[in-house]
Amino acid sequence: MSIDNCIAASHTGLKPLYREGSGRIVQFTDVHLALKYKGTPENNYLDKVEPDVKYGLDPGVELLEAALECAKKVIPEPNFFLYNGDSVIHEGKHENEKKEKLHFPRTYKTYPNLDKSRFFALAVGNMETIPDYAMDVTDGQEINPTLSEIKQGFENVLLEGEEQDFVRRGYSRRQIEDGLWMITLNTAVYHPRRSGDSKNGNLEDPLGQFAWLRKTLRSIEQERENSLICGHVPPVLALADGVQQWEKEYIETYKKIITDFAGTIKAQLFGHTHDHEIRDYKVPLYISGPISPLHKVNPSFTVWEYDKKTFEILDSHVYGTLDLKNWGYRFSAVKSYGLTDLRKGSLVKLRNYFVDEGNFNQEQFNHFHLQRYVYRGYNLDNKDNLVAPANVKKCDHVACLAAIRCAFKKWYSDIVELQECHIKERAHFASMGFRIEEDMRIFKETAKEVARREKKLTRKYTSTARILNPSNETGLKEEPTYNPLSTCATVFMMVIVLAVIVLVLDKVFGIKSRWTRLVKGMQTENRRQ
Repeated sequence: MSIDNCIAASHTGLKPLYREGSGRIVQFTDVHLALKYKGTPENNYLDKVEPDVKYGLDPGVELLEAALECAKKVIPEPNFFLYNGDSVIHEGKHENEKKEKLHFPRTYKTYPNLDKSRFFALAVGNMETIPDYAMDVTDGQEINPTLSEIKQGFENVLLEGEEQDFVRRGYSRRQIEDGLWMITLNTAVYHPRRSGDSKNGNLEDPLGQFAWLRKTLRSIEQERENSLICGHVPPVLALADGVQQWEKEYIETYKKIITDFAGTIKAQLFGHTHDHEIRDYKVPLYISGPISPLHKVNPSFTVWEYDKKTFEILDSHVYGTLDLKNWGYRFSAVKSYGLTDLRKGSLVKLRNYFVDEGNFNQEQFNHFHLQRYVYRGYNLDNKDNLVAPANVKKCDHVACLAAIRCAFKKWYSDIVELQECHIKERAHFASMGFRIEEDMRIFKETAKEVARREKKLTRKYTSTARILNPSNETGLKEEPTYNPLSTCATVFMMVIVLAVIVLVLDKVFGIKSRWTRLVKGMQTENRRQ
């Protein structure tokens, strides 16, 4: 296959301009290969599924190969390659594919000179397991059944000595270069849809990951070094509908850690949501778009440019396509928003575009909204320039404007609080004359989340929960912990306390309980007889 336009100008005439001496990170995420096995798993690439881009479906291997060929052409020698998980088809007919080796060997062929230590692909996606979002919660020391089951899919990317860490925890750190570390998180344990055993783990800190992260960042800080954090599921609420990507409590814990070590963390790089986003938080958080067009987003990958001295992100260059062969340069975040770079200080200007009324510019909202889907150009009135199908429109209604503004106002952890922001900002934009579109998604998702929490709370506080072992319950436990010895001790103590109460009532107050009067009455009756 020949890729002819990977270095060509985009439809805006914009050319990819890389700074001399800057570092380059090639990032792929959410490939979701739809493969049909033909013979053994080693031959599983022979039977093709959907060779071209088809919206609403996961892609065949040809689309991945075309993307890799384009990446190699534009960045022949990246400083490192980052893959953020979800390698296999969305849940459907091909469940068995999730247990097989994934597409990493193909990437090695693309970058044969890239040292294995610079190939970061340890982020476990929610689709790597059966069922989706499955992840047992253990203590981080014993072998984790879920991670052990999917280990074979990651054998090609694990360095010597990393296998045991992977099957026990699924998170790790690895040095990229002098002064810079990549921290990979296991985010599957934090999603509200997570399923799996949790009897041998602490649900307040699944796998001991938060404690490990704090310890790791403290060590990096003490050495005066720097870090990037990556993972699959981002610690945010979805932009349009507010869906919790992590449980509220986990986002709050993570935010505290990030705030405490903001000086040593240069960026957070995630995937999963199938769109491109920038979040101006204490530490900038970036979400990259997918290869898969399942959710009607144009296939794309990102090249991150970073400062080799400070390790701050300078720009994101996005390459995408509308079909199999026509991969090309789509946009630069810096050029799109008129910034100098993507350093923390520069992102304040970006934030002000969306939050500060004095800087309000609807065109910036359009850029942000349409770049999420990797649209073709700026001629928004031409439907051919929009992502197909042409249901992605300008950001000219109150729901869209409010969603983007709220995303920049605060790092929300609770959909209920985010909904309040949406309501307030929708009313504000309506007063400015913007049209009202009946986008009720966030209200529906908030109602669902509140119902889920109430159900979880009801399950937690059953009558059995209070007598089994309340001291072992936590705010995130799905079920009370049952301990036979502790239960027997609790019952025994209750009997002792009851006996003491009866004795005090009798000796001190002269109050007889009904059952003592009944016993004495029976004794008197027996003497009379």
